[in-house]
Amino acid sequence: MKTNECLYKNPSISYDKGIIYVASLNSFYYEMALVSAQSLKDWDPTSNITLYTHESFVDERAFKVFDEIRVGIPVFRRAKMWCMANTPYDVTLYNDCDSLVLHRDIKKIYDILGSSDLVFGENRAYAVANKNVIYLDKKKRHFAKWHGSFCLYRKTDLTIDFHSTWYSEYVKQLYSKTWEYEEWANIDWKVFDMFTLGRLVNNFGEFDKFKQLKIEVAERRWNTSTVDTKQDVVGKPVIVQVPKNSTLMKEYFHPQFTTKNTRLEENHLKFL
Repeated sequence: MKTNECLYKNPSISYDKGIIYVASLNSFYYEMALVSAQSLKDWDPTSNITLYTHESFVDERAFKVFDEIRVGIPVFRRAKMWCMANTPYDVTLYNDCDSLVLHRDIKKIYDILGSSDLVFGENRAYAVANKNVIYLDKKKRHFAKWHGSFCLYRKTDLTIDFHSTWYSEYVKQLYSKTWEYEEWANIDWKVFDMFTLGRLVNNFGEFDKFKQLKIEVAERRWNTSTVDTKQDVVGKPVIVQVPKNSTLMKEYFHPQFTTKNTRLEENHLKFL
């Protein structure tokens, strides 16, 4: 199979603006992508949505929801960064599969990019389960405010390089036999791509080339969680990140939605 191969394309798809979902490694992410994309289409039927996944996961339901389906992606827990670097759109919204779109303002999502190069979701300390991964550093000077479950960006050579570097650096971080940041960062961060993202954005002397990027965080309403309250969010929530075992996710749309999961063997090295 070719890398990043187009399995299906709606003839009316437009590549100026669009949303991408990435369902890799576990088929349960494919199920959640179907639900999330359908919730988005309910509010914005004209939206362009591309799914990145594995051909073995795809069934007839996907052709009714997605405008494009691409296969030949890394079998990896964080294939999303590789797929983000290979977006077909001039302006892209990456949205996690385990989410629901709840408001018509999703039609205005691209407006929040403004003059920025990238806009990430906003992280909140109260929404972090592991309290050792709230701050990037042990001295608690650098809060990890950029959340990778949501990323709006325009395609330029530098933003594509950013996502590609995020992917390759995360692979090195995850599979390194040592924790080279022991002096200043908690080892609990080792498995989190948000630490890699923090290194790229905070620029601890590693990635000077990305300093010229204008990177912002979105207002919380654009990417909320189920632990947010009305006091935490200004305005109506547009996207909510939903726990994978949530009954809301299971019951929201697809009557054929299944919690049965097929896990593939990781295969990511050839994509570096």
